[in-house]
Amino acid sequence: MLQVCLIFGFLGAGKTTILQKVVPTLPDEKILLVVNDFSDNNVDAFGFTDSETRRVKGLSGGCVCCNLLGDLVQLLTNAHADGFTYAFVECTGVSDTAPVVATLGALPALKNIVEVDCVLSVVSAAFADHLRQQSDAGDSVSSLKRTQLLGSNVILINNWESFPNVSPSLCAEWSGTIKRLTTLSNPSLRVFFTNEAYFAFKELIFRRHLFSQDGSLAFFLKAFGDDGGTLGEFSGRESLAGEVEKLGLVCHTYHWRRPLNIERLTTSLNTALGKCMLRSVWRSKGFFMGVEDHHIKQFRWQSAGRNFDFGEVAQPYVSMRSGELTYDFIVVFIGDFDASVKEKELSDFLLCVQNDDMT
Repeated sequence: MLQVCLIFGFLGAGKTTILQKVVPTLPDEKILLVVNDFSDNNVDAFGFTDSETRRVKGLSGGCVCCNLLGDLVQLLTNAHADGFTYAFVECTGVSDTAPVVATLGALPALKNIVEVDCVLSVVSAAFADHLRQQSDAGDSVSSLKRTQLLGSNVILINNWESFPNVSPSLCAEWSGTIKRLTTLSNPSLRVFFTNEAYFAFKELIFRRHLFSQDGSLAFFLKAFGDDGGTLGEFSGRESLAGEVEKLGLVCHTYHWRRPLNIERLTTSLNTALGKCMLRSVWRSKGFFMGVEDHHIKQFRWQSAGRNFDFGEVAQPYVSMRSGELTYDFIVVFIGDFDASVKEKELSDFLLCVQNDDMT
């Protein structure tokens, strides 16, 4: 039987980072990592390394809750046939939980193949605090974030260390608020806190059968049915574009053909051009070539809200190979912006930080 841990969480919550730190702690058995990205450039899949006992598969250009659900079922079926015993499925940040969980938990074709071990949702400390203050907020984004929590067996509160004026009492309030919001969907919910994205997954979740222990399937089947879903019907589900458009989001991949000067990039991020470049960007991630100390290297790029980070590609990240990095800058930007305007803002910024000494 292939046991599966499903990981949900909104854009930038920290799903990939947590998974990067969890996987090396697990036993030496055949484990599959499925990384779903609704852009065609699945940057997060490069955050993991294949080995004899670890296999990384990217599902790109869609979402496993809609147009890629059939692909996920086939991928897990093949993984079981190939002798894999555990799998993680990292869903996109805008994924609807019900179609995925209901299908993997109840599809007859998977009955003797797949067992859902745990439904795990990652939430940022900032959103946990938002829930504490406005638990009834009704905008579409907050609604999706709350929906991703419902029915979960485990919720991880991430990035709490950097939250202003954090305290034990505030953390307790966050945990209590989340439990109150989810009590009808799963009264047995467990809320844990990461430690700089580290978490004792092996001791608290791995092969604990929390999904069956909590009796979670009934909730997800009802939610799936209430939304008009039918098990096994993988065509005709709402398109990815519809999922994204409901949130008013744009997904735009930007390419640039010159390496960046790392010193210029570092000093330009807090300028007016730098702030404009990330305005209305909820999440960005990708790779670029940069020149540092007269050496050209490959760097990773990522931002979540106002938090921006880049660094030389090093373990656990894997460099994009030359055939895949067809430009010197490939970054996916997700947010509520006008794509043509954002293109101009990015061009203006990159012109200022590109390396002019190389031809």
